Amino acid sequence: MSTGSVASSRSASSIGTAVAISSSCAFRSTIADDADPTFNQMMNFTLKGDVDGVERMFEHSVNGGLNCTKERSYYGKTALEMAIILGRVRTLEIFSKHSVDMHKTTKAGYTLAHTAAAWGQVKSLRFLADCEVDWMLKNKHGETPEMIAARYQKEESEIFIRKALAKISLIACVTRVREAGETADKTHGLKLAKEDKVSIVNACNEKLDWANSCLNAPVNDEEEITQMDIEGKQKALEALLQAIFENAMKKNAGKNNKKAKK
Repeated sequence: MSTGSVASSRSASSIGTAVAISSSCAFRSTIADDADPTFNQMMNFTLKGDVDGVERMFEHSVNGGLNCTKERSYYGKTALEMAIILGRVRTLEIFSKHSVDMHKTTKAGYTLAHTAAAWGQVKSLRFLADCEVDWMLKNKHGETPEMIAARYQKEESEIFIRKALAKISLIACVTRVREAGETADKTHGLKLAKEDKVSIVNACNEKLDWANSCLNAPVNDEEEITQMDIEGKQKALEALLQAIFENAMKKNAGKNNKKAKK
């Protein structure tokens, strides 16, 4: 082998070794050498998924645990953001229990939902859905979390966010239908039959219970609930209300015709 070939081989080997070392230390390097030791501990526990360690950080310091979830590493990430990026749901639950703000935005307008969407972390998105985050907030580039997921080609994140938006729409529909049934006589001049009122209440309760669990991860052999399933529930509820109102209108019209004939 020529000297040039040997040199080339050694160079390639060195590059390969450097890449391997860099990859294995990628997350570890987010810990800054000159950072607050408390922050480094919190970041280290978060990266490892050590939930007991994270819990101890909150228990053994009054504000230290909360503060070190806000401090940024050399590479600009907080422990909270790293938990989102890595899908550390149990760590996120501890953060939430200790009043860490899940609705915060950066100066550039990025929310935790933007971060989870960019990294394709559906587990983190599911957690944020339980925290009732605003999916329509835009960053400084005018992008919502759904748009971020599309830009980074994170299809599962896109699908989940659309489902989360469909769930919000369904819950809003339940509120509208319930109120419409309760105020039909005042707002529409319709006297609903007792059984119709009961049907509306029961349907609303059933749809609300279903909506509150529709984003849960499938268990065992359960099928994943789709956006179409959620939208179907809303259409069914709207159709029920419309049918009841149309029937009440016909009855009212019939009564009015009888009065007119008399």
